[in-house]
Amino acid sequence: MGKSKKTVLKRIGMISLILLSLYIIGTILFVSFFPRIYLANKYDTKMSDYKVYDYCPGNFHFDIDYWAVVWHDSYLVYEAKDDGRIFNVKFMNFRYYDAYQMNDVEQWLVEILQERIDENIDVVNIGANSVYGIYDQKNGHYKNVLWTKNNVDEILIREMINGIFIKDDNIEDYLENPNVLEITTYYNYGNTNAYFDEYIKDLNNKLYKNYQTRNIKIYLHKTELTMYDGNINCGVNLNELTELEKKYIIIANY
Repeated sequence: MGKSKKTVLKRIGMISLILLSLYIIGTILFVSFFPRIYLANKYDTKMSDYKVYDYCPGNFHFDIDYWAVVWHDSYLVYEAKDDGRIFNVKFMNFRYYDAYQMNDVEQWLVEILQERIDENIDVVNIGANSVYGIYDQKNGHYKNVLWTKNNVDEILIREMINGIFIKDDNIEDYLENPNVLEITTYYNYGNTNAYFDEYIKDLNNKLYKNYQTRNIKIYLHKTELTMYDGNINCGVNLNELTELEKKYIIIANY
């Protein structure tokens, strides 16, 4: 009987060791090997051109906002060795997607909107989800996309941006009370005049004419805004505006 127990324990130990080994090998393939194959094929580069920058496995986490334990998906962050870009790589629907082109996409969007909508547009606020690909509503999954200046219109048409920022040194012209230092309301809410309404209406008409959309949030600002690094996230960090920046910013379409 004792010998039988030892045999069972030995088998359990062997099975556990095999499962652990498979888990380690699978993690290495998932984190470091398969994403490099994907990136090399997509961008016609070499696997050695990329290295893992950060990885967080999926985990259960207590979310204080919901007062519940929720599941957080794993995430991958890679670095491109040639230009130092740090970007997210996401695994969805058993496929990899990436945000390597985020900087390029943001710049192309700014240039296109300057040409078609308003020459004073200086930032298009986007996140990684905007450049992973195009969501195919019919089939229920993302379509991987190699972005160019000729196809970034899709991001605007599908309203996959967080906002358009327009710099105007004469922002007081749009305010009912131009002394913004005395205004304490949220981003000048309720402090705009008819000139502002006319200006925003014209912008919305141009957006609708070009992209059939009216739901893009528009920000007018005067002072230089706090920006993200641009490698992992592009655009304006609205959570880190200074008090002065908040005084000299107006939100439309909210």
